[in-house]
Amino acid sequence: GEVIYADQEGPICRCFNWREVARCSISPETNNAIVVLEHLLPEADEAFHAGLEKLDGYLQTHCKAQTTVTVLNIDNPSVQIG
Repeated sequence: GEVIYADQEGPICRCFNWREVARCSISPETNNAIVVLEHLLPEADEAFHAGLEKLDGYLQTHCKAQTTVTVLNIDNPSVQIG
């Protein structure tokens, strides 16, 4: 199997985000966006969380974004969006 992201209008991307559709591109008119970061190595946890924190700060400072950070893992496998 493979991971496929979709919404009510159809597929958005597949194969871990290597193919994306134009209707989901981020532009100056974008009001809502989801940023996905992944890592697989438990020993990279600290660096991963530091990177999340840094990206969150950049988005708030430079994009005036209101952000919510959620980390999914075996203990927290899903999130409700919207």
